[in-house]
Amino acid sequence: MKKMCFFTQNDLTSHQRSTGQRYFEFLRVPDMSAGLYVLPAGSVDGQQPHSEDEIYVIMVGRGEFTCEGETRPVAPGDVIYVPAHADHRFHDIAEDLEILVFFAPAEGVLHQRRQIVQEGEIEVDTDRTRLDIELIHQFLTTSYWAKGCDRDLVVRSIQNSLCFGAYEGDNQIAFGRVITDFATFAYMSDVFVIETRRGRGIAKMLVAAMMAHPDLQGVRKWNLHTRDAHGLYTEFGFFAPGEISSYMEFRP
Repeated sequence: MKKMCFFTQNDLTSHQRSTGQRYFEFLRVPDMSAGLYVLPAGSVDGQQPHSEDEIYVIMVGRGEFTCEGETRPVAPGDVIYVPAHADHRFHDIAEDLEILVFFAPAEGVLHQRRQIVQEGEIEVDTDRTRLDIELIHQFLTTSYWAKGCDRDLVVRSIQNSLCFGAYEGDNQIAFGRVITDFATFAYMSDVFVIETRRGRGIAKMLVAAMMAHPDLQGVRKWNLHTRDAHGLYTEFGFFAPGEISSYMEFRP
């Protein structure tokens, strides 16, 4: 992007509402990204620490903000700097908040290089801005592994994962994400192909793209859980260990 871009607050708010998402990214260049973050009164800010430095500019609303144990009230005109990896969140939101958010470098680039894989009319892309959140939520909320999950949970999981969408033209037809530290561990999750596009090898293309992502090469261990897709994953070297006594989990 080598020319000026001009945005109005009304246009940003309108676009954010049309997406149905709390966070609407409206600008992305390699060294920074910007978005509008909206938190309704009384809502919970579930964000996690980011790998990038951030600046928040409060446009509308009132509430409180805590960063690394220090709490301040926030109101229109306030500007907040948050260093990378700092634990922070908005809370006690008394009036709907509209917040401009600036990331430097662009959100996600420290851990995620964009990957595009094309086979015929099908394209697999890691650009999260292309994801059809409604389609993903509608599928997952009826799936056996995430039945009844709410939309905010899906959005938060996408924001904190390396995500892959498969597209036919402008329409998303498949999805998968990897939860990873990019070094020792990669967990493949939420992989699906919509019913009308199954039987065409799209799942195999998607999994292959996920495992071939350049930022995941050298990861020491991959794993996943599946009830009925063992045949797909064994083609990529996955196996069911005979001894799982070392596996433990906690579900609050």
